[in-house]
Amino acid sequence: MSPYRGPFFLDKIQGENKIKYSLVALLLISLIFVYIYGRYTWLPTRTFSMIYRKFKKQKPSAANTKKIITALHAGFDNLIDQSLFEDNIPLLIKKNNSFKHIEKELHTFFKISRALFFQKHIKLDQDELNKWLINFALHCRMCERRLIVNPKEIKGISF
Repeated sequence: MSPYRGPFFLDKIQGENKIKYSLVALLLISLIFVYIYGRYTWLPTRTFSMIYRKFKKQKPSAANTKKIITALHAGFDNLIDQSLFEDNIPLLIKKNNSFKHIEKELHTFFKISRALFFQKHIKLDQDELNKWLINFALHCRMCERRLIVNPKEIKGISF
């Protein structure tokens, strides 16, 4: 080495800063993925997540039950761009394949809807029905986001 030139030093601080920034970026990206694919999100942006968020804390009553069913029907209609009936459930499944996991619940939903709006003589337990509808809205929300619903969580309702 020349006596006029000092020794060559590597700056460790820049390397350490790059590692810290990389770890912060990795943590931020992983949090975003957890939010996107998580079951519970804090910002409802889609149809069924807004329905679930709106009705999950309301008290069971006949009026609220009708509102939930109407909102779910509107959500299905918006999802497939036409009215959804029990006969065209395959159209919904074709549009979003995740709904095939809750096909039995869809049929049960239409039976409840028919019983509530058109068969007035059938008595329904409002508390149990409301819990089932909110759980169904959660499952629809998961299917809308293309998440798989755990089959153990799917429960029937008797009426």
